[in-house]
Amino acid sequence: MPVRRSLKHVFAAAGNAEPKSLTFRSDRRGSVSLLGVLALLSLIGTAAFAVELGQGYRSKISLQGPADAAALAAANAYVQSPDDAVLAAAAKDVALANGILPQRVTVRHITGYSATISDVVQVTITTSIPLHLARIFTPKTSYDVTVASIASLPSRQAPPCILALAPSNGVTLSGGTSVSASNCALLSNGPIAISGGSTISAKAVTSSGDIGLSGGSGLKADTITYGGSLTNAGGSSVTGRQVKATGSTPDPLANNSALAAAFSRLGSYTAPRRASVPTGDDLSLSYYPTTMTFQGKTGTLSDGTWTFPAGEYHFANLNTGSLKLNIQGPSVVTVSGSVTVGGGGGLMLPDGPVTINAPVALSGGTTLTVGAGRHYFGSISLGGGSTATIGAGDMDVAGAILVDGGGSRLTVGAGNYAIGNDGKGTAIGLSGG
Repeated sequence: MPVRRSLKHVFAAAGNAEPKSLTFRSDRRGSVSLLGVLALLSLIGTAAFAVELGQGYRSKISLQGPADAAALAAANAYVQSPDDAVLAAAAKDVALANGILPQRVTVRHITGYSATISDVVQVTITTSIPLHLARIFTPKTSYDVTVASIASLPSRQAPPCILALAPSNGVTLSGGTSVSASNCALLSNGPIAISGGSTISAKAVTSSGDIGLSGGSGLKADTITYGGSLTNAGGSSVTGRQVKATGSTPDPLANNSALAAAFSRLGSYTAPRRASVPTGDDLSLSYYPTTMTFQGKTGTLSDGTWTFPAGEYHFANLNTGSLKLNIQGPSVVTVSGSVTVGGGGGLMLPDGPVTINAPVALSGGTTLTVGAGRHYFGSISLGGGSTATIGAGDMDVAGAILVDGGGSRLTVGAGNYAIGNDGKGTAIGLSGG
């Protein structure tokens, strides 16, 4: 049978010692030392990064104060002189006073910062922190720490005095027209087109769309903001700081309660009506005789004025001529036919209900005075320097109110009015100055 001998016996027979490598299989003392080295390196690395991060946090805390001070200083300077160059200069001066080089400071003017804050200044300070223990693990010699501070600025957006809400129409000027709004803004949710030598000069001009100039036109504003593009052609000129910013201008009256209440009443008006009156009697005034009786009441003439006592009067056709009729009150006065007031004449009616279903037309410096009460008129027409004064109370005018020039004037007291029209769509017409 073949003899089986172990390798150990072979070496023993040869007079050689057993190889050392074979004894390592059962000797594990070196593995414990290796684990200890690895654990030590891990602890050193953790400690190194903890030290470096601690430096960074301390630096961040120390820089936040100068950043805040720089932002506040920039905002205060901007109040006195609203220019972006002033922002940067003020912020860097304060930073330098705190030992921070200007090249480490970045200053930005941010518009449309939030829904409630329009403009802010942002000051950012960046500094380099050298690495010490961590250099064992990285080839870098330093890392950057950045802090930022924000301060609100007074908005450069002036209050709007011209506001175009429709996104499609916008504002269009042509043929040499001009808009001047030196203390307020022109805002448009649509495009702004200026052509044919037209000009816009305003505190601020904003378009959510495009702004286009052509044909020698001009645009001048402290701030010009556009959402699309700004084009300038045909020898036109644009003067002012240009800002590209998206967004639209909300309707400032969208939540106005008074306006909402007024809109709710549209379509629910009450048409003017004619009151029913007795037919009455005709009255024509003259200089003689100096006394007369009308419907049982006696009137007297003095200094061109006929005076009748208080009572109830029902006229068919009333003609004062060049005289004045004064009815004392309170009284009830109705006219079913016509009213004629001649040159220099006048009609003075007291407090109480007055109903004149016929048109009232005054000219040549004539006058009409009506006291307080519930009144009805067919229509009122004034011209040639005539005047009419109607006291407080609700009033219906079945036709139109027309006031022509020459110093003519209509004054109406407090009340609810229902006014018709002249059959051509005019309810109130003012003309001739």
